[in-house]
Amino acid sequence: MNRPHVFIEVTQGSENLGRIIVEVFEDQAPLAARHLINRCREGTTDTLQHTYVHRLLPDMAMFFGTSRGYKGAGVRVRRYNRLHHNHAGVVSLSGDGSEVVGRVHRGLETLEKVNEAATDPDDIPLQRISITSCGLTDAQGTHESLEEAARREAERKETPQQAAARLHAESRQARDSVRDALETGMQQRRKAGEGAGDRQPALKRTMLADVLGDSSDDDDESEQDEPGS
Repeated sequence: MNRPHVFIEVTQGSENLGRIIVEVFEDQAPLAARHLINRCREGTTDTLQHTYVHRLLPDMAMFFGTSRGYKGAGVRVRRYNRLHHNHAGVVSLSGDGSEVVGRVHRGLETLEKVNEAATDPDDIPLQRISITSCGLTDAQGTHESLEEAARREAERKETPQQAAARLHAESRQARDSVRDALETGMQQRRKAGEGAGDRQPALKRTMLADVLGDSSDDDDESEQDEPGS
């Protein structure tokens, strides 16, 4: 089953503890799943990013996600009694574990590092444990953001003709960028007195042709002298 995944990057002080990949049970708890995914979106007011672990019960649970920037009311989601905290790595939206929304797919070793953190008598970590980044990803945790995941998903669904058109456009854009950079560089050289006088336009054209190749297929056809009759 192709379930959505989110990543959560965890640090303790200045140390990066690692990345946690959460498989989201969108098919089992759609409302809760959508709430978690939305909290991992870039730019959202109630994002998980920059929140911290405010309570840690070793070998039992870690609590995080309180957003300082969010001033609205809490969100109530439906409880699914068929989902339970029955093994390590289960993720829930509620403090009592009743609103199970997913499980840790990768990164249990990161949870183990968090589990080893020292706490005070109120179960608060002595050294702050923070969520430095989060977002939508794949099961391997290779995507970095929702935008990147959406782009890759769109590429996966495109037809061969659409893929060819996209690659052609990307190639032309890269070629134009190189041309602009070369032209800018040669203008600077000409202003510095390093040009070669009347040979400069020809030199410029030769350099562009060497780097970019013949662009007559994409641009207007180059003018050629007709053979004499």
